[in-house]
Amino acid sequence: MHPDLPTPSLLYYPFSRWNRALISSHHSRLSHIQQSALSRLTTNMAAAFTGESTESFGNLHAHLKTFPTPLLPPGKSHDPKMTDRIASLYVHPTLESLLHILNLDLPSAHFLVRHMQAAPQHEGMYIHGLLHRIEGDYDNCRAWYADVCTTDAFTSFYPTNKPASSHPLSFLLDIPSPEQDALENDLDDDSRTFITSSGSEPRILHTKAGGKLPSQTSARYFISAIEKLRRTPTSSPDYTNRKAALEKASRAEIEALVQFCVDKYGTDKVKDASKAWVQPGEEHRAMGEEMVTGGEGWRKF
Repeated sequence: MHPDLPTPSLLYYPFSRWNRALISSHHSRLSHIQQSALSRLTTNMAAAFTGESTESFGNLHAHLKTFPTPLLPPGKSHDPKMTDRIASLYVHPTLESLLHILNLDLPSAHFLVRHMQAAPQHEGMYIHGLLHRIEGDYDNCRAWYADVCTTDAFTSFYPTNKPASSHPLSFLLDIPSPEQDALENDLDDDSRTFITSSGSEPRILHTKAGGKLPSQTSARYFISAIEKLRRTPTSSPDYTNRKAALEKASRAEIEALVQFCVDKYGTDKVKDASKAWVQPGEEHRAMGEEMVTGGEGWRKF
């Protein structure tokens, strides 16, 4: 294939509602020979990708829940064939992103959430933080969680005050966490005052170095506990039990967010997803430029 043409894999994922416009704009910048090659490629791919799925969201979601719970950075997706099946549902992009995450197809999920990383797409911003949590990029996870810590989507799982004993994260608050203590010791004076005064409303906390954290204690402890697990040798006596507890909590967070998005957006087909697209703010745009390697990809909506 000509080096100036997009790779087939990037074009194929997914050849759907938000890829054709980009292909068309790219088409005008190519030579006549390149245009001809690209036209043949996209025609063949369009024939292979019907975009009409006979599967239901509920059935596909139930199947994905049989896979191991996303917690630590994966080597690869559970099932590469699921990418097209998920995209073919045409559900709201927040739900599509979450299904890709359940399949551990993090590049596909990341591509979507990078187009939903500013208000009013708070769910997309929350999913962006969740994605970084699973990728092992914990500081970015903290920053994204901080940005949405006051929203309904986030507070529906992370309570403002100490979680009840029945909450999936309640066990964390009884476990010593030197990592969390170190983070809290690094907070600026205003944020430390807020924590010690037990502020009742969620807010963004700031570190002395300019980092951000959500004020919800359970969220901060959860991220630190996963970060600690990743550094713990698998041969450690308590590794298996700790991992199982954190996987259970991770599953609870993901499923709570899935249900929130189902309640808000439904599971009907969304053929035109352009309304979900928002321009990122300057801060998030700069973060994206730092994180992305190899360009922004070819999928667009």
